[in-house]
Amino acid sequence: MCTWKGTIPLSTMVPLKVVSVATLCLAATLLLQVDARVLTSPTRDLLASLNNGCDGGSPTCYTNNGADGYCCPEGYNCFASDKFSCYEASGSYPSEPDLIVGENVAGGGVSSGNSEFPSSSDPECKNTPGRSNPCYSTDGSVNVCCSNACGPTTKQGYPTCSGQCSGPSQLLYVWAGVSSDGANSSARDYVGVVSIDRNNQYGKLLYRAEIPYAGTEAHHMGQSPDNKFLVAGGVFSSVQGLPQVFFYDIADDPYHPLYTGDIDPKNSGITDQVVFDSQGRAIITQMGSYTGGTPGRLLEVYPPFPTDLASGLKPAFAEYGTGGPGEDTMNPHGLDVNADSTIAITGDFIEPVSLFAGSPDQIKFRDTIRIWRRNVNGSTGWTNTKTFTVPGAGGVQDVQFIPGDAQQRALATLVNGNGLALVNPTTETVSVVYNFANETCVPHVSDISNDGKKYFVSCIGLGQVWMIDISNPEAPFKLDAKDTGGPSSNPHFVRLTPNDDRLFVSNYFVTAGLASSPGARNVLSFNVGATSLEADTAFGSLSFANVVDDNGVQTNSRPHGMTVNYLSC
Repeated sequence: MCTWKGTIPLSTMVPLKVVSVATLCLAATLLLQVDARVLTSPTRDLLASLNNGCDGGSPTCYTNNGADGYCCPEGYNCFASDKFSCYEASGSYPSEPDLIVGENVAGGGVSSGNSEFPSSSDPECKNTPGRSNPCYSTDGSVNVCCSNACGPTTKQGYPTCSGQCSGPSQLLYVWAGVSSDGANSSARDYVGVVSIDRNNQYGKLLYRAEIPYAGTEAHHMGQSPDNKFLVAGGVFSSVQGLPQVFFYDIADDPYHPLYTGDIDPKNSGITDQVVFDSQGRAIITQMGSYTGGTPGRLLEVYPPFPTDLASGLKPAFAEYGTGGPGEDTMNPHGLDVNADSTIAITGDFIEPVSLFAGSPDQIKFRDTIRIWRRNVNGSTGWTNTKTFTVPGAGGVQDVQFIPGDAQQRALATLVNGNGLALVNPTTETVSVVYNFANETCVPHVSDISNDGKKYFVSCIGLGQVWMIDISNPEAPFKLDAKDTGGPSSNPHFVRLTPNDDRLFVSNYFVTAGLASSPGARNVLSFNVGATSLEADTAFGSLSFANVVDDNGVQTNSRPHGMTVNYLSC
């Protein structure tokens, strides 16, 4: 006998399709071609409130994608495959089902945002060594395999493992915009989650966490010191009439960043670099006015940051820079803050609106570097206390404090000046200490090893990434250089791992007006040695150009800013 019993409340999260007992039993005898999988986890028992769903000894089963469920007849167990399948309970687990049934009794699935993780490729966790306990999402559409007990589901309904990582333990977040040159009007800008765990889906794009907007020209992104939030900026948001700064919660579920809100400062625009100070405040360069003119501003955003969109929380923020020295060239791009959050250094790059001038010779590149100090003369914010002019800098792209440097010195990239400048906020001096011009390297974004001895920088003109010895910051010398795909690859953003063993590079700069550097639209990894870089062939080339949205339409994505999250689970 096979019977379904119980009523189905309208409030259930999983839409259920009620079918007649006769239909179920007839389907069982007709051997219709549909598969199933067993319900083995307590968190997966979605039908417990429905009088266990299936009557008597009839087990409740689900398809591999978790979207549909059905009842096996008495005397049969669920068979894990892609159709509604059962096998005789009296026998051992077979290689093929003994019985196929055909009507579903439950449906629905979690919206995974084109997620590849968690997956149901091993729905019963029989093929995941050391992880035999399957734990399921709220609606049962995805599962993870755990060695421990199941943890609570996340705010978005995804499953977790108790006391251990639910997936890769090392993640790369990539802030990517969708391209207007594609045919996709439904795609939105997003943070991509990439596994950089060498033992778990290495080099794979796991998930896309979208914002509600497209066309922000996704640019730089920062990660809070406690690894709970991402803050990302759209460099052309303001001129598109869109919010400029976007927040993601990664504390609840690092595998599925949750978009939680945004802000739109009105006294500045062209959002660029995002860093966090030691107090958890997000400090951001606004390269221009709201319409892309001059001056820009230094923006500081104060926690608490929103943890869910429904709260409507808009973090407090302040914009600084009015009345500072040399305000007529204040178009800050690069930014860094010292360890105790008392000094910031910015580099002015370009007046954004000049990119849309009639000819390249009308672009206004800036030659200024600024020192900012906190709490000057009773102020509780930032004051621009010193402005340097570096003749021929041709745009200052990036600034990085040297970790552990006793004088708190920083290095800044001079774009068209093909140089590297050493900034000393203690003596308030600046000097050019390295010349890239002999090898036609146009230096862009940089990162520095934790010991303060190795400097990594993208060379957009050459299509290379360089490693430079800065043990003596006054006399740097080149250690190695590696190709990123040739001159047209346009490497821009670089990011080291927390232990400095790998360097990630995104091949895309910007496409706007007179600045057209679309690049290869991929992300590469390089293994870092004592004196050399080596292409990470295991990671390969992760293309964002071919990423599709939830409708299966190619997004022509543009990967730009990146952060790294080593999970402590």
